Amino acid sequence: MIFMRRFTLILSIFLAGCTTYAWQHPERTASQEQADSLQCEQTALKMYPTRLVKVETAPAYVAPDKTTCQAVKGGKKCVTERGERRQATYRSRDVNSSSRYKAMEKCMRGLGYVKVEVK
Repeated sequence: MIFMRRFTLILSIFLAGCTTYAWQHPERTASQEQADSLQCEQTALKMYPTRLVKVETAPAYVAPDKTTCQAVKGGKKCVTERGERRQATYRSRDVNSSSRYKAMEKCMRGLGYVKVEVK
């Protein structure tokens, strides 16, 4: 059930922005729409389960070493400082989210719903 809440939240965020949309059916109540929507979400989730992959967001970085030399009696003295090293950073991404969203939309349209702009 937690996943369904997350999915609904992600779906809401995805649909949010300048324009908001809602499903509408001429012969269905709001509670029927919620039940249909949940059924379509579950069907889409079975077809396209969550599949997280690790995505690199920033590559590992190694700055070049820096050598500085100074003149001293009888020659020169050099000191080398190691360059900065940073680990790569990663995040998780659900590679099935787009397909799952499209399957959910197809299911709702198949039940006779249309997506309308909410003002």
